[in-house]
Amino acid sequence: SVNLTSAFFGMNETVNTHDFINGVLDIGARVNYTFNLQAESGWNNTFKFILPILPKSISFKSGNPDDFSLNQKEITWTLENWDGGSSNKLAKLSISFEDPTTSELEIEDISLEFELDTSNTKTTSLKTIISAKNIDIRGYDILPTFITELDFVPADGIRLFIDNGFISWDDFYRKTIETVEESTTSKIENSSFNQTLTMVFSWDPETTDNCSTPYNITHMDNNPPVKAELTDDDIELQICGISTRAVLGLVNTGAKTNISQDDINFGDRLNEIGYQYNGTLYLPDGFYLGGENIYNWSQSTPISGEFESDAATSYSNEKIDVLVEIDMSSTDLNLLSFFTGKTELTLGLFSQENRNYSVIAVPNEFSLPDKVSLGYLNSDAFRLCVEENVFGEEDVTAFLMNEMRLFESRLTNILPGLDVDGRVNRDAFDESLEWNGDIAKMDADTPVRIVSYAHSSYPISFDLSFLPPKFEISDQSFNFTGLQNQNVTYRMFFPKGTTVVVNDSLNRAVVKKNDDGREYIEITFTASESGLIDAVTCKIVPSALFVIGIFMPCIMSLIITIILVIVIYSIRKKRKKGKGKDMVVEEESFEGYRDQDYYVPPPSSK
Repeated sequence: SVNLTSAFFGMNETVNTHDFINGVLDIGARVNYTFNLQAESGWNNTFKFILPILPKSISFKSGNPDDFSLNQKEITWTLENWDGGSSNKLAKLSISFEDPTTSELEIEDISLEFELDTSNTKTTSLKTIISAKNIDIRGYDILPTFITELDFVPADGIRLFIDNGFISWDDFYRKTIETVEESTTSKIENSSFNQTLTMVFSWDPETTDNCSTPYNITHMDNNPPVKAELTDDDIELQICGISTRAVLGLVNTGAKTNISQDDINFGDRLNEIGYQYNGTLYLPDGFYLGGENIYNWSQSTPISGEFESDAATSYSNEKIDVLVEIDMSSTDLNLLSFFTGKTELTLGLFSQENRNYSVIAVPNEFSLPDKVSLGYLNSDAFRLCVEENVFGEEDVTAFLMNEMRLFESRLTNILPGLDVDGRVNRDAFDESLEWNGDIAKMDADTPVRIVSYAHSSYPISFDLSFLPPKFEISDQSFNFTGLQNQNVTYRMFFPKGTTVVVNDSLNRAVVKKNDDGREYIEITFTASESGLIDAVTCKIVPSALFVIGIFMPCIMSLIITIILVIVIYSIRKKRKKGKGKDMVVEEESFEGYRDQDYYVPPPSSK
């Protein structure tokens, strides 16, 4: 039993010669041997090489057919040196397998696999797998000179070469993988994907270092192919022009979405890379595309199908709860009207409307992609659309402005002639948009809240008489209306120190008291009572303390005025007395014009 060593082939001692030679033979290479046959003078030597039949049948060639004889699988060289004429001869033998596992390879076989993983629900990752089955090694310049007819090798051959030190994994990356990586990344970035990838490179260890069977010298093939992985953990995958997360969340609230390859921003330039590719879309649990939770597509079978969800909800009506509160927070006497003969009170109003949207028809200010069909948004879907910028900031602002205008309109319907300058509490709205972000559970349990408010004043007249003493506030009329598809409650709070007597057309106004003892009326309409009007007449009955409080500014002003008059009168009186005494003194000391040589005018009375 003879094993030819690495030294025989001129290779490094670290090379496993047996595995390497038999491995390349099973790939289809031709191995060339050169033997230095010798015979001592006076001797004729015969050398026989018996080629094996099993497990692999070997075919052979020789440089000079005249030098050998062939008998089936026996090759015989005869060196005659009986006359001392020739003591050596170079025997050249070239062998290959008649039926290698890997037949003659003529082209490189590299394919791509794209894995789009949305199962996280928060982010979408992209993994690009470069699968190298058969590799062109002509540019590597690594084959020993005795190996010929080998231009392409399968994945087992790459592992064989690396295991025996002919190339390294870094060499393989630079020579083959890097070019594919750069081309693939460039085509993806400069497509409808329109974003920069931050790819992290790694080898799939199950196809490289940790491969259970890197190669089998009796069966060299491309299974498994060598795989290089490029991963970006956070990409902006869009479907129908919006984020995948938004699409899946809307599907879970009942949206119908049927897509084709033109509706996804990935893959429209992959054909230009020049490699066959397959794709896989991993969806969260309970979501399906075309009935598949793990959806596969390829170059010949592009993406298409309808999204579905096990937990999808559906709605047939809106669910909106509205609370409108009008608080007569202050009451002042209109002094200007009082002194002009009129009797009028000015009510300081603080009005606030809380709108809780649990389910809402898609507002006119917002729009969904054409292929996303959805009649109603639940509160989580509303939050998702704002968060994923399906509803842009300008659209949200327009929506809130319209809500404010509706609020102003409702107030003027209740209080005709009221001058209203409404506001929206944006902080309250933004706070109501906070949620757990779980698109697997999209519900309407926590509504989106919109708070509109306004400060305004409203005049009411009253009758006043001293004999007999009377102070009566004129009856006030208000119209409260039911809103379409909305449960609405109206509350009107009256000033402290007053009681209210109510008469309404629908007999549903209820008088209640709040925590500080103030009375208010409450009227409620259900969502089915759209357009129903309750005409309410309120008689506001003031208490004595309320009346005193109303006129207290006048009383205080009158008292202050009297005090000022008395003070001014006293001061003026004292001044007059002082001036009289001074004039008497001056008159007594004046002696006339006697003994004067010229005229001197008399002194002034001052």
